[in-house]
Amino acid sequence: MRKKIAAILTTCFTRSHAEVILPKLIRGFPTDDGIVDSQLNLVSIYLDQIHEEDVCIPFAQKNNIPIYPSIVKALTQEAKNLL
Repeated sequence: MRKKIAAILTTCFTRSHAEVILPKLIRGFPTDDGIVDSQLNLVSIYLDQIHEEDVCIPFAQKNNIPIYPSIVKALTQEAKNLL
């Protein structure tokens, strides 16, 4: 079973760390032997600042991942407990 995770981000724009890592969490990690499937399930995102060249919002929409207005809500998906 894949582990559920939340991405807690300051910002996300082209060539930022977040922009490089987020797709790998969905599509897998490239290696010399090909793509290794991700063992994680990205289920929520908290985005602190929306950069003028933001790429996180379209990424989240394309992958049906909700963006929450607080870290707590992203970690709990508005439930009483952690993911």
